[in-house]
Amino acid sequence: ICLWAGSLEQPILVMGEGSNLLVSDTGFPGLALRWMRSGLQVLDEDQVLVRVEGGTVWDDLVRQTVERDWAGIECLSGIPGWVGAAPIQNIGAYGQEVCETIHSVEVLRRDSGEVSTFSNAECRFSYRHSAFKAEWKDLYVVTAVTFLLRKGGRPTLRYGGKTLPLYDAVIPRIGASITGFGLAVLRQFEIQGVYPLNESVAIGRSRDKLRALQ
Repeated sequence: ICLWAGSLEQPILVMGEGSNLLVSDTGFPGLALRWMRSGLQVLDEDQVLVRVEGGTVWDDLVRQTVERDWAGIECLSGIPGWVGAAPIQNIGAYGQEVCETIHSVEVLRRDSGEVSTFSNAECRFSYRHSAFKAEWKDLYVVTAVTFLLRKGGRPTLRYGGKTLPLYDAVIPRIGASITGFGLAVLRQFEIQGVYPLNESVAIGRSRDKLRALQ
């Protein structure tokens, strides 16, 4: 499809979930594409090497990892979008960045249809950045991401250089509920007097919800 659009000199818009997309009333003068494949495949149970299709909803993946007691991306709950967008932006929150768990990224080259796999190092991750936003911008479609997680690990919450404890007393009450986990994270920031700028409203709302969980 990309090759066909290119032959007609039509611009291509590759969409994910579209949560940060604003489209003019006049529409987009080209071809809009979405990679719709979703799902999770365990490549190595012992190492927790997991391949995830790019069309998987990100928060669904986080929920599944928490339910299976796999650590590494649990603090990234609540971030909108699909798995395919995660390495492009190098999403992060509460001291975790997705690049810390990415093993490799599978891509489709838009101008040739060539399929490639890039290692973590080749993606050149940095804070909210990657090669996909620089020299590879608009060159590839991310089709799948392989993560290297760990069994039974505990989250480390950091903000502004400060490490915060997630109290053991909270964990049994929320169980494998990723929503409960997110509320507990916000509550610990509040207890420590740390207020992430983009979570100030959520912290206020979480107070009563967390008390209900207790």
